[in-house]
Amino acid sequence: MQEALQSLATDPGLSQMLPRFSTFISEGVRVNVVQNNLALLIYLMRMVKALMDNSTLNLEKYVRAIVHFFSQHGSSP
Repeated sequence: MQEALQSLATDPGLSQMLPRFSTFISEGVRVNVVQNNLALLIYLMRMVKALMDNSTLNLEKYVRAIVHFFSQHGSSP
């Protein structure tokens, strides 16, 4: 697990994968909030942090999409 997070934080070639990561994280959070799966929610947040730590990625568009998703659906079970 630590190797995967390190790769997310340092790999300069991940920009093509950002749309998929954004969808994966948003859907993962939505499903695991409903199921109260704290362990997976923590892992997903570690993924977000690792991506944010990667200085080669431009996350602005994807952060907006994730925030918009939660503003629309975050309080619904």
